[in-house]
Amino acid sequence: MAINYTWDCKNVKTSTIDGKTDVVTKVNWRLTATDSAGTFVHPSGETRKNTAVVYDEAHLDTSDLSSFTEFGSLSVTNTQAWVEACLGEDKVAELKKSLKTTLDERRNSTEQTKVVYDPDYEKSKEVE
Repeated sequence: MAINYTWDCKNVKTSTIDGKTDVVTKVNWRLTATDSAGTFVHPSGETRKNTAVVYDEAHLDTSDLSSFTEFGSLSVTNTQAWVEACLGEDKVAELKKSLKTTLDERRNSTEQTKVVYDPDYEKSKEVE
């Protein structure tokens, strides 16, 4: 089983700092792990692609703007690199490990969610 990790780091918050406009101060990020060979049965009974997601907001250090990049020149590659640098290698590895664990648990689970149908209960709700 191969796991593909995909970053989404395109939503940012900006401020004006030291006369520079649209300085990126925060990046809303999402890391998605997808099991390339797997599906799982959702509690609803549907078979779904086995994915897991974690998301947060990275607060960027704007104390040194000597390497400032104009907003119009930004790419998602820039913002992803900033997020990964902000989090650090150990945290990124921890997040990926946690996502992999979630995928493994879903793939190997025999647990199912079911709904009990009780006609008397349904009738009592109609009376109210």
